[in-house]
Amino acid sequence: MLACAASALINMPDKIMLTQQEWVEGCYAYYAENYYEPGNPEDGEWEDAHYPVPKCEGGEVTIKLLKHHHALQGVLQSEEYGRPCIWGWEANYLEGEMLEMCKKWLSEHGRRCRTAQIATTTPEQRSELSRKANAARTPEQRSEIARKREAAQTSEQRSERNRRARLTQLAAQTPEQRSEIARKREAAKRLAREAAMLQSVTKA
Repeated sequence: MLACAASALINMPDKIMLTQQEWVEGCYAYYAENYYEPGNPEDGEWEDAHYPVPKCEGGEVTIKLLKHHHALQGVLQSEEYGRPCIWGWEANYLEGEMLEMCKKWLSEHGRRCRTAQIATTTPEQRSELSRKANAARTPEQRSEIARKREAAQTSEQRSERNRRARLTQLAAQTPEQRSEIARKREAAKRLAREAAMLQSVTKA
């Protein structure tokens, strides 16, 4: 079974689930049965895969795997170690459940990169990076991001966001501007009271 698993799992990733060790053993059984010499370019495109320990965990031992086999080994390794051991190119060689697992770990990889970036940059640098990223987006993309961000917030988070926005706006105003805003607000209240009194008299 393992002898054919190396090719079968690529074609039917949602039908079979192996451990990293079983996958690698299956790959090498497949190579032996087909007289493939690991590393021989005549037998395909080979890559050095860190196995059994990933490079991100200090692993230094590597083995030769065909590139499309290396792709799946990276996903299984990510599952085994609970951290992303892939880079993104692997998605081009996967489908079904394995592709979904790959996307999950790519998302986690992106999250960790963002966290690391936050830890090593100043607030000013993060603000500039965010500004550049937003400028590169289309209006539709910016609108969609804002919509998703709004939908993910609780009512308390929205209230807090609005409160902070008001405080920021207030801090940016001059005393004259604040005075003018207060005057207009008071005038609006007075007009509302007069309108209510007029309506009451009319009804009477």
